Amino acid sequence: MIDNEFARKDNIRANLEAVVGPDAIQELAVAPVHAKYFNGRRWILGAKYKYRAYKCHGLNCKSRTCNYCVCTPSVWMCSACHVKHAVECALAN
Repeated sequence: MIDNEFARKDNIRANLEAVVGPDAIQELAVAPVHAKYFNGRRWILGAKYKYRAYKCHGLNCKSRTCNYCVCTPSVWMCSACHVKHAVECALAN
């Protein structure tokens, strides 16, 4: 069978909606090797370094990290800001 990306789209979209979103489990994860950013569907790879450190998007946070929360993979956050984020999400639900 031919591996057709267009045939897999519906299955990928269903899996992505189950994992990403405000009702998702709040878990800190490490970005894939050579990850640049998450474009909403998949990780864009091509960074020069294996685990590049990006600036945390937490309020007034200056730390650099390669971690993200599984509910919002496009936002880089350190472990300290992830705790605040998890509390905010828990209070919002």
